[in-house]
Amino acid sequence: MVTLEQARMGNAPVLTSLMLGMSNGTMVAEKIFPRLNSTMTAMMLMALGNAANRRYDGLKRAPGGPFKQVEITFEGKKYTISQSAVDVPIPFEVIKEINAAMQINQGQKMEIDRIGVSTGYQILTLDYEREASELASNASNYAVGNTEALTGAAKWSNENSTPITDIDDAMEVVRGKAGIRPNCILLSAKSYYKIRRHKQVLAQLSSVDRGAASLDQLKSILDIPNIFVGDATMDGQDLWGANTILYYTPNSLMTTTPFANVSLTEPAFGFTGTTDNGISVSPPFVKTDNETMVYRCKFHRTPHITTNGAGFLFQTTV
Repeated sequence: MVTLEQARMGNAPVLTSLMLGMSNGTMVAEKIFPRLNSTMTAMMLMALGNAANRRYDGLKRAPGGPFKQVEITFEGKKYTISQSAVDVPIPFEVIKEINAAMQINQGQKMEIDRIGVSTGYQILTLDYEREASELASNASNYAVGNTEALTGAAKWSNENSTPITDIDDAMEVVRGKAGIRPNCILLSAKSYYKIRRHKQVLAQLSSVDRGAASLDQLKSILDIPNIFVGDATMDGQDLWGANTILYYTPNSLMTTTPFANVSLTEPAFGFTGTTDNGISVSPPFVKTDNETMVYRCKFHRTPHITTNGAGFLFQTTV
């Protein structure tokens, strides 16, 4: 007979809830690659063909005349989901010292749990951010003409450059390829620092506000509803480098649950495939060889680009 513990696949429900409740405000991977949940490690999404964006002759119809019939095609695209995992050992000596400082109770046990779980969570989410940034920062993942490496005076760190014009032009490129204007822009920390102080941007503000543009002011100036800033670092290096990514994400992925079930009837730039809500924690176990309590954390997720024409990559903006 399958027990309740077996049905949970060995996960520890209390600890998993603790892990899901944590957050890191510097992470933007899920902003550019929103989560889509699957029950299996391979998922199939339906992508609508280009029937809606083509010209058709014979749409005008006389009374009693024939109807123009069009062929709508759906393409099933298969995406895989991989697992990342890490063991976080807490030495018995550390546990002993923590317990000696306070009375041994459930609250104290949860504090030790928090150390193990939060460490695993930070490691796995930062690695997810790294994977997402590498995917989105690779020019070969975009449609031809949907990337630009800025050089010399064109860099946004040069006061004579034109970041607003550059972004406007890139929006037109995406609209021409995907049939829809981008609704999101992801700025690396370096790009954000420079663009909000750039003279072309400040010229759009009143004299009172000309220290640096706020995020809301940038949204208005760039005419884009969603701006995200990639602040995360790994080993002392900015994960998003000096890149800026303009892209389209369906509103359904941003306004509903992150595990919504949708089909690719809109030209979504990308998504993250997840299983079992993505994150899980196994019950802590003891390793006697080195006398540690081990917290095993797992993250089932893989980011994917689905419509390479629905994004535009600016490289070396500063």
